[in-house]
Amino acid sequence: MNSEQELIRRIKLGERDAFREFVENHKKHLYTIAYRLTGNHNDADDLSQVVFIKFFKSIAFYRQESNIISWLYKIAVNSHIDSKRKKIDRIVMTVKDDTQDMTEESALTHSGADNNLESHFIKKHLDEAMKQLSPREKTAFILRHYEDHTIREIAEIIET
Repeated sequence: MNSEQELIRRIKLGERDAFREFVENHKKHLYTIAYRLTGNHNDADDLSQVVFIKFFKSIAFYRQESNIISWLYKIAVNSHIDSKRKKIDRIVMTVKDDTQDMTEESALTHSGADNNLESHFIKKHLDEAMKQLSPREKTAFILRHYEDHTIREIAEIIET
């Protein structure tokens, strides 16, 4: 039995210190995926907390033969999708003033070929494009291109 399995066993027995250790071991990685799903630090914090709470409440159903990271991802993805569905009023992104966008784009193109500004410009447009994706598509994209998961792992995580 490896140390992760031992930690899970102790959590199942109700040891709070084991749960604290588990959270400490996985909080950074889980926060990263939560932030990529939500695109917002506050929402990522909230989603991370929800995932750990759901993990703790459902630990009795965890099968040792499945990957704990994949299980956390599934909880994160499903929790994110659930939160999107529950929102009656979807958050509507206001369109920025065209002149402000034009000014920003103009500043980026006229600043020389500064890589940092170019990266910022690309990231901005990638973020805007990602907002157009469904939660499931966004999750698949993040897992493939940011987390380097295989297609098989992604399918397992998002259960397709």
